[in-house]
Amino acid sequence: MENIRTLHHTLSDRLTAYYVPAEADTLARYLLEEVTGKGYPQLILGEYKVSEIDRKQLDRMVERLLRHEPWQQVVGQVDFCGLRLSVTPDVLIPRPETEELCLLIRDRGLVAPGDRILDVGTGSGAIALALAHFCPTARVTALDISSAALEVAQKNARELGISNVTFVASDLRDYIPDTPPDLIVSNPPYVLESERSEMAPHVLEWEPAGALFVPDDDPQLYYRLVLERIAPSLRPGGSIVLELNHRTAAESEELYRQAGFDTELREDFRGLRRFLFAKKKTAQSGQRTN
Repeated sequence: MENIRTLHHTLSDRLTAYYVPAEADTLARYLLEEVTGKGYPQLILGEYKVSEIDRKQLDRMVERLLRHEPWQQVVGQVDFCGLRLSVTPDVLIPRPETEELCLLIRDRGLVAPGDRILDVGTGSGAIALALAHFCPTARVTALDISSAALEVAQKNARELGISNVTFVASDLRDYIPDTPPDLIVSNPPYVLESERSEMAPHVLEWEPAGALFVPDDDPQLYYRLVLERIAPSLRPGGSIVLELNHRTAAESEELYRQAGFDTELREDFRGLRRFLFAKKKTAQSGQRTN
């Protein structure tokens, strides 16, 4: 059986064939924690030894990483807003920016007991399940056109024991809410086709292109569909919160401002304009209520 410190260096060295050294070192730690079920300080301080069975599993995981498979898919799960979500090649891997979006929604008090929330393009269910977790009495509906993605999202809901989310297979173009939502949230496809050349193989080869890309000549495609198809059902004073491509964020905001919403762009933790908060004006005053 091998010493953790020695094995960490061995795995990290192998991973530098594709990853930069700092990232390879972090991935090696993640893999060791995943296989042993122990946190890294405990592993090091306790001089834990890796069995031959664990070593073979680690070797298989490293080979998958070197084939550009995302480490989240290699381990099959990702942590998101305190939840452990399963991920497959049928769904986008939830990003830190999307986690930040959910936390901003919570911290701004945009989810209240009994609220009706609509998550458009749910994928793994990350946003819907996080908001349902934050407010167990909220009633959340999660849409996706992909039946494979909905299977992943429903599996996550079952495994987490979250029951206040309803999953609906629907194209955004034909969905009409049966009751006015208080909050509409979406992280739609927003990466421009011309940005493909900037993206890593572990994204391009292993995540669904339909959940990532929009045509260069219509970057507002899904934001416009949310505005035209779903926003009319939003209750007066309700909010729409969207994750954005920072390169087209100003145009996204202008789209909703021109439609009569009070709008605010918010930067993410990297300082990029990533989130749009749009509030539907009330008929009486036209003023913000939050």
